[in-house]
Amino acid sequence: MEKDAQAVDWGLHDLMVDSIGNEILSEIYRVNSLHVRLIRYDADSMRPMQVVPAMREHLEFLRTLQAGDRAGALARMMSHIEQSKHRVLSGMLQGGAPLAA
Repeated sequence: MEKDAQAVDWGLHDLMVDSIGNEILSEIYRVNSLHVRLIRYDADSMRPMQVVPAMREHLEFLRTLQAGDRAGALARMMSHIEQSKHRVLSGMLQGGAPLAA
């Protein structure tokens, strides 16, 4: 993934978290995202089979947020974070490049 696309992806994640309006959650996210960014720093490719589910999760979050369902958006975000963690760990355990969050 090229740098501009990565910046957009991280920017979207930042907005998703901040849109919940929970300062503590935003701070926790910032710390954890720093760890994930470090893990992914040297990734030289992303696998479509991993990117597509992540993008679907983004869309589900945005639809829920747009509907005004803050609790649902928070649940979608937490699920996305958990699924992202599993994708990253799975990629690391398989010896491949870190995968899309």
